[in-house]
Amino acid sequence: MKRLLTSLLLCLLFIRIATASPCEKYKFDMEVHVALRGEVAVMWSINTQCSFSKEELQKNKFIVTILNLFDEVIIKDTTAVNFYSIDSEFLKEYNAAVVSVKEYANPHHSIQTFFQLHHRQLPEMKTQLDSLNYYLVNGYFPNALSILYSINDREPVKKVIAEYNILFPKYYPYSKSRAYFNSYFDEQWSLKKMPYVTGLNSFVKAMNKLSKDDAKRSDGLRVYIKIDADNKIVSTFTTPESDKSRFDQLSYLLSFDNPHRNESEVLLIFDRSRNGKSFTIVNERALMDQKSKSFKKEYVPRGFLLY
Repeated sequence: MKRLLTSLLLCLLFIRIATASPCEKYKFDMEVHVALRGEVAVMWSINTQCSFSKEELQKNKFIVTILNLFDEVIIKDTTAVNFYSIDSEFLKEYNAAVVSVKEYANPHHSIQTFFQLHHRQLPEMKTQLDSLNYYLVNGYFPNALSILYSINDREPVKKVIAEYNILFPKYYPYSKSRAYFNSYFDEQWSLKKMPYVTGLNSFVKAMNKLSKDDAKRSDGLRVYIKIDADNKIVSTFTTPESDKSRFDQLSYLLSFDNPHRNESEVLLIFDRSRNGKSFTIVNERALMDQKSKSFKKEYVPRGFLLY
């Protein structure tokens, strides 16, 4: 029942997001709010599609309210910036929540979004940069935003948001799948796109054929690959490790296009089907060349406006 309620509210919220008035004053800089345990954050900005008076554009104070799925207040706070961060420990009793942001002086200007919490710990990482990159390519944007905002330099977060808006344009159907990012930061804090990957459909079919007699399993497959400047695989690491031999056996079906002149990294993420018997690629959009015809750049709103 709880899972059904969560799914229903998530669908309703996505429909509201997709069909909301284009002239709401504010918008969340990232609409996908799936987070791991730890520090999580949301960030919002003025909706540039609309025009407002100079008085309306003055710096505002905001009321941030976090509610559970039964509309009960968990946290209510104020902030003087377009950003709010919280330790997810305060939300440990919940798998999902709704975040509402309102202008203090004019509550009519408000936005809200759905927050989904995965109460898993971040795998052990050597550096803050490693943690940030893990959050980005695995689609945990609230955790990534928290790290980015803690850095004195605002340029990295601007670069991420700019690329995010290209990868997930207006009306992108987030409900279709998790949203996975296509870039990571190198040691010089330069945002690098992962190499493009083709041949994924053939690879998945071959992988499923090879594993058709396996026992059911719920865990998917993650493949971390290093690619050289000549588009050749340098090394691979899989989780679980038991799938590495199969990946190496079938990797010839994949083609890579590394847009950089040095070694780069790419992550392939496969989930299991509901019956636990087959793989499906879930971060395919993050692996696409945005100049290709198959990369969809525009979407149209779907659903009905709900009140």
